Amino acid sequence: MDVSKLNYRSDLDGLRAMAVLIVIFNHFKICLSGGFVGVDVFFVISGFVITLGMYPNIINNQFKFGHFWIRRIKRLMPALFLVLFSSTLVFSFLLTPLDLKLALENVIAINFSVSNFYLWTKYGGYFSDNAQEAPFLHTWSLAVEEQYYIVWPFILIFILKTFKKNQLSIVLLLAFLFSLYISQKGVEKSIAGAYFLMPTRFFELLSGSWIAILFNQHKLLINHKLQHILSIAGLLFIIGSAYYLNAEHEFPGYNALLPVLGASLIIMSPSGITSKLLSLKSIVFIGNISYSLYLWHWPILVGLVYTQNDTVLNKVIALLI
Repeated sequence: MDVSKLNYRSDLDGLRAMAVLIVIFNHFKICLSGGFVGVDVFFVISGFVITLGMYPNIINNQFKFGHFWIRRIKRLMPALFLVLFSSTLVFSFLLTPLDLKLALENVIAINFSVSNFYLWTKYGGYFSDNAQEAPFLHTWSLAVEEQYYIVWPFILIFILKTFKKNQLSIVLLLAFLFSLYISQKGVEKSIAGAYFLMPTRFFELLSGSWIAILFNQHKLLINHKLQHILSIAGLLFIIGSAYYLNAEHEFPGYNALLPVLGASLIIMSPSGITSKLLSLKSIVFIGNISYSLYLWHWPILVGLVYTQNDTVLNKVIALLI
């Protein structure tokens, strides 16, 4: 039976909706200078959902690497391939030969789950001018998730076999703090590299994974009143970071704690008022199509910018489409 269905939470789809809208508003330059933190929210959700199903299977010796990765491929790749094919076809008529060459190379990197490495080496920083016209710039985050999906099962199995069950929480706490430290050091050494690479984003996905394990162990029994407070605080952390942060701030590193903590508090509070609001049908609907929205919005925006048609009206039309 599909474990993800047994553990389905509509508020997580609502949280996905908020994350993707924050990202899109940022890219379309609608009042959220730090809207890029929506990706960090996605990372926390991904770590949580993946580990929620993985952990009990590992404990019960039922986890199969091949089955796990095949499911990920079936879930993520069809929509991605459609966007890559359609966008490449259109951009072959729009881009200069050099830009088209870079885009095609990026497509190859995407298929090997190393788009983040390619974008870092070819375009430099995420916020650099030339990167803003890269048709598949947004695929860096997909590569980070895919790389996490590859290494995390091995890491979790190693931890579970090496440490006792009552030591697991402290081990994960230390791992979180260490990976956060690595992220900050990465930012101090190379902001561009730290933004794109999985090791400096590891603590974000690990945060979600840690919460999933605590749920599986029934160690997150928070009373309803406290859940309301935590969920509201989480919402404020996410929205606050989306407004406060901008391209001039060091990121991820310690600054990424704001959206990561925000998403974590909401996930930890399924009965909180924020989770109830995020479970509204209209918001959940957006969450259900959030992956497609994320895949499509960036190539459309780049097409408008590249052809100098990025007027307010055209952007509004693109958003409505």
